[in-house]
Amino acid sequence: MIRLLLLLSALANGLLGADYQRTQLVIAPDGREGTVHFFRFSAQEAALKIITREKNNLGAAMKKHRCLAGCNGGFFHPNYQPLGEVITDGQKIGSRSLKSSLTSGVVYQNCEDIVIERAKVFYAKENIQPKQLLQAGPFLVEKKQLISGLSPRRLARRTFIATDGKGN
Repeated sequence: MIRLLLLLSALANGLLGADYQRTQLVIAPDGREGTVHFFRFSAQEAALKIITREKNNLGAAMKKHRCLAGCNGGFFHPNYQPLGEVITDGQKIGSRSLKSSLTSGVVYQNCEDIVIERAKVFYAKENIQPKQLLQAGPFLVEKKQLISGLSPRRLARRTFIATDGKGN
């Protein structure tokens, strides 16, 4: 069974500009609340690390790889193979998919930047070979606009990543 983790590891002993917040927010039209965890950092102070996980839980994997933040990443086929392409330490797992909103984006490490972009844009580029990449989706917001067509009815725990376009 393959599971993927999206992890951030410090380039130094600690992230100087890292900020963690835990907040209770109303997450549903009926007033239901949920806990949201925010971890803000500079891409110049952290590196993206995507690992496969077998029996370890997230906490154990983070400790083993000396990471400061982490989450489960991506979607899977029923046989636990990743839906979309995954690259971990330069090795590819799965295959690119441009047919689903669940694989509409990629997050990858490019030199000193952690980049989030549309999968179609990434795969149209030449000579980019990131050592860490996760194809996932859907996009929720793009160019300051909410993405239409997403269902507000289905509630589930989710992880999201965002950028301010300035390395944070």
